[in-house]
Amino acid sequence: MGKANVRRRNQRKNRLNPLKKQDGAIKELPLDLKESALPVLSRLENPEAKERSWAASAISSIIVSSSEGRLQLLKNGLVSKLMNRLTDDSIEVVVEVTGALRNLVIEEEYAVLIDLYRKNILAPLGTWQDKIDSFIENIVQEKTKLESYEDKGFFSCLCAIAENVASLYLNLGETTFQVLNSLNQRNVLSFLFRLIVPAAKVPLPVVETSLQALFTLTDDNDNGLMSFLQNPNNTPDAIIDLLHFYMKSDSPLAKVYSVGCLFNIYQSKVVAKNFGELLSSESLLEILSNESLPILTALLPDEQSYLNFVDRDLQSFKKNGVTQLKDEEAILSPDLLVVPAALEILSSLTSLLQSLAEGHVEEEFGDSFVAEDDSSKNLEDLSSIVDEEPMNSDQPMDVDNASNEKSNSKLIEYMLDSVLPKLSSYFSWLSKFSSNDVPSNLRSYLLEVSERTIECLNNVSWSCNGVFNDISDSSKKWKMQATQLVQWLFQSIFAGLHNNSWPFSADTFTVSCGLLWAAARAAPEVSNSITAEDITSLIHYASAHGSLDAQVRIFGAFATLGRTDNISVNEIIGQTLFSCLSLSEPNPQLTVEALNTIYDVYGDKSYPYDGPVFQQRNYLQTLAESLPKISQMVKRINRKSDGLLRFRAEEALENLDAFIEYKQSEYTGN
Repeated sequence: MGKANVRRRNQRKNRLNPLKKQDGAIKELPLDLKESALPVLSRLENPEAKERSWAASAISSIIVSSSEGRLQLLKNGLVSKLMNRLTDDSIEVVVEVTGALRNLVIEEEYAVLIDLYRKNILAPLGTWQDKIDSFIENIVQEKTKLESYEDKGFFSCLCAIAENVASLYLNLGETTFQVLNSLNQRNVLSFLFRLIVPAAKVPLPVVETSLQALFTLTDDNDNGLMSFLQNPNNTPDAIIDLLHFYMKSDSPLAKVYSVGCLFNIYQSKVVAKNFGELLSSESLLEILSNESLPILTALLPDEQSYLNFVDRDLQSFKKNGVTQLKDEEAILSPDLLVVPAALEILSSLTSLLQSLAEGHVEEEFGDSFVAEDDSSKNLEDLSSIVDEEPMNSDQPMDVDNASNEKSNSKLIEYMLDSVLPKLSSYFSWLSKFSSNDVPSNLRSYLLEVSERTIECLNNVSWSCNGVFNDISDSSKKWKMQATQLVQWLFQSIFAGLHNNSWPFSADTFTVSCGLLWAAARAAPEVSNSITAEDITSLIHYASAHGSLDAQVRIFGAFATLGRTDNISVNEIIGQTLFSCLSLSEPNPQLTVEALNTIYDVYGDKSYPYDGPVFQQRNYLQTLAESLPKISQMVKRINRKSDGLLRFRAEEALENLDAFIEYKQSEYTGN
């Protein structure tokens, strides 16, 4: 299937912009932050706490404002010197030091995070975790009243440290599973959960960062979730109730991350095995489906609101910039920061709802799985190849719980009506805000939203294909939108391919090809609006830069786009498909998809292109000559390691014999 894969460890997610603001310290520094970096670093050792605090604050500002200054600091032992100050006897110094570390790991990412881990940063962070835990417990138990000026000041500092520590845990947890397991052993999930308990009275920014950390650290972390749910202080019901509470808060960030946490809990296989009653209960599923969808959809702004939010933050940056250095970044508002996370969760939730609507839970295939076959069984005669629409596992299944399936189908319909119309508009402003006077983090943000949007469009499209039948009103609406999606892809997303230009990541190109496959499949008539130049540029870019997955998905799309009245388009597609079969050692994935597409596209001599393309180029003979080579290719596929691919290849080979026999009889009239 062409669905987008969930992102895993060591891949950046939707991070906030923590502490990315200039404070008083930056105003006292010369504009050449590279030159001022070392003198500031030396002041971390000053005997006066106020001086050390100022130095840490200034270092934090240099980190986010100057890549050259940051590099100079790193070359002179910044990591070790900041870590040493985590045990400073002044809590104000620790506030600034944890803030500097928080900014540093976001700027430098993996290398610095692993360096911190190897230097055992978890030990001093764990000490502060215990101090914060103890103080919060006293507040919850009402042993500490926060009435005195001293208590309020101390609690304010603890909350600032807690927010920074939560952010550090979040970033550390995205590196490797070894680091993640170390966090699990230190009960980090339980610590983060205690920070969001309302009775703890922590400020909203701490709650938002803690929820984001929980969202990240519960993703693909069965061991951590089991320890978390089995902790006597965290009953599963209490966890779900509290996350449900934050879904209804006024904070957009709290809403989206609480939904994400609930989804991660629901998706965990280990949790499902040990807490089956919890996950099978109607309440959690009701929250995830009926309640979360409108919340997530409401967090996605319409086109004009999105433009206004971006323009507002950009104008604020231009107005309030202190140094106007080239590395200075804009502070993005929650209205914008929430969008990538909402898109990510919607993408995952869509796949879950499709599985529920079909009455089964999706299985995860290994790396050898590229795309599902369009046939659900071996074909006994050629009429099932050429005369019928392909039937595959996307089609609804007959199961007992029909009412639940109908309900979940309604949720996919909700996405069709309420989510899809918003998504394509997010690309409209990518070029508008791409000039050099736009801060780099805003450009990166717009790019990330665009990529997440493609992922969401892709998953919603495949779900619509899987859930709606051909005669339903929803299917008719989806067909109209699918037609627009294909046209939009070539006019907008793929437009730069004519100049061999692609603004997004290689993974996003693969997902875009999956989206093309899904949308084209739902709207076969759209093939007549595609030009030869569109197809040529797509093929050339994919052959030079696209992954194997991308090429396979393009072949899948060709099963629809190849059935066109434009003979030039069909000729280009035919050349591409048959060139794949002509290789001395054909690739199994590409060959299987090419054969299945050939069966769909050239299944009837009445098609206007069959004579001038299939017959004129003698493709029937090419297929016959390819039989021995393809047969050997199939035998080389390992049944144990590539079982699904072997099954599909055997099926395609059997169908090839039938197809050749059919075409021969079709041309001879027998």
